[in-house]
Amino acid sequence: MQKLMSGDVKALTDVSGKLTKSNGEPIAYAGVFLRRQDDINHSITDFEPYQTMTNEKGEYSFRGVLPGSYKLFLGLDVNQISGWTWPTISDDGWIDLRGQNKLEENVVFQPLMELKTPVNEEVVRDKKLTFEWKPVEGAAYYNLNIGLKFTSGSASRQIKQGIVTSRVQIPAEDLYDEISGISSFASGQEEMKVDPLSLLGYANTDNQFSWSVEAYNADGELLTRSDGYRLGNDLTGQLPFFYLKERSMTDADKTLLTGDLEKAEAMYKADVQHNPADAHSLHMMHMLLEGKIMLLRGEGAKVSGEKASLMAKQAELLKKLVELHPTADYYDWLADYYLKETDWKEYNRYYALAESMRQTKDNSYSDATHAVALMRQGKMDEATAYFQQSLDHDKSHRFIGSYLAVTLYLGGSMDQAISLAGKYPDRMMYNTSLNWEELIHEMKRESTGNRGYNAALQSKIELYVQGKEKELKQWQPAAGSGLTAMKKFMDALGQVR
Repeated sequence: MQKLMSGDVKALTDVSGKLTKSNGEPIAYAGVFLRRQDDINHSITDFEPYQTMTNEKGEYSFRGVLPGSYKLFLGLDVNQISGWTWPTISDDGWIDLRGQNKLEENVVFQPLMELKTPVNEEVVRDKKLTFEWKPVEGAAYYNLNIGLKFTSGSASRQIKQGIVTSRVQIPAEDLYDEISGISSFASGQEEMKVDPLSLLGYANTDNQFSWSVEAYNADGELLTRSDGYRLGNDLTGQLPFFYLKERSMTDADKTLLTGDLEKAEAMYKADVQHNPADAHSLHMMHMLLEGKIMLLRGEGAKVSGEKASLMAKQAELLKKLVELHPTADYYDWLADYYLKETDWKEYNRYYALAESMRQTKDNSYSDATHAVALMRQGKMDEATAYFQQSLDHDKSHRFIGSYLAVTLYLGGSMDQAISLAGKYPDRMMYNTSLNWEELIHEMKRESTGNRGYNAALQSKIELYVQGKEKELKQWQPAAGSGLTAMKKFMDALGQVR
């Protein structure tokens, strides 16, 4: 409202649209919300200004919306969407208003995909798992996800991308080597502890797994998916749950599942001593080390030293693992380790090996982290190309801050950086939202009449480019120096991950 009253805002926009199913049926009396990035980390409140409901024709409208970025949210009754899905992903659904008079945003729900096998708690004992589903018209490729249960919830991991048929086989051994997200939990007043279910992951023959699939067109747009609400007998016949019992769990695995992680770790070590080619035990030793790292809290020399020691042990384990069973994930992990160690010879070697094995269609995150590594090596032109490539494919634009820093470091103008920040708005969910466009506008205003501003900015960005984040974090501008906005920009760069 302050911006509106000051005149520092463009025209208001009328936003309207329609919610329908692909068969033409309108979705009537559904909630529609336009939410700012600052608001989407909490539940919808009465204080948010843009809330409405569709009419009997599925139509909605908002009058006089302030310029800015908004994410479209819908409030739906389960019966309204049973058997249907809104084909959107977490980084979609954003509406950028920059003074246009009108904007139309329609939503068309698509039927959920039909799954064939494995379903209804089928027990799989083969060395390869066969996943099959009904083809989707217009689909150029599919992505497959497999989920697993944890003590305090569940998680899902994308196992394969770019599948061009409606049937695919996944070797069970490849699943066992997947590095699933590690979970922790606490009972009552107890300290946090690592969830053994997350450590053993897909190698747990007692766990029930689930799976889902997504269909994309040739432009990479999501057409539909299999996971969603399914009510009624006609929709619940093929439930996507199965058990994988191809392998036999070791005594160390069984001990792990009792929660005695120290004893399990000793047993895995003994198994490796007995058989140095025991890839599963090496993998589990790596996972247990990762669990220990996750539980380390705080900063300081002691914590940093413990982390460094554990990470070095992980690297040695991974070097043995890639000799036995090389995977892109293992090589990625090693590349990330040597990036942190700034050992560029080893980083470049393992990054190249990971790239040679990567089978994903969306490499936007690895492109961006590689751009950071190139930046730290002083290879600025190559870094710029990789940042650009990542931003063009990653709708979250999570590394736009780093790209802006490189742009300014290479002599780009504030106006050029402002234009890039507007083109690639940061969609990541930080503790506080990062509006890079506003930050650079602030720096531009702050630099006016400040003779040493550009030189100071170059020196601080150079610290970031060289990876001297600790020095940058400790920097505090002198009182009256007129570098407040610059400090905010540098602090924001520390959040980019």
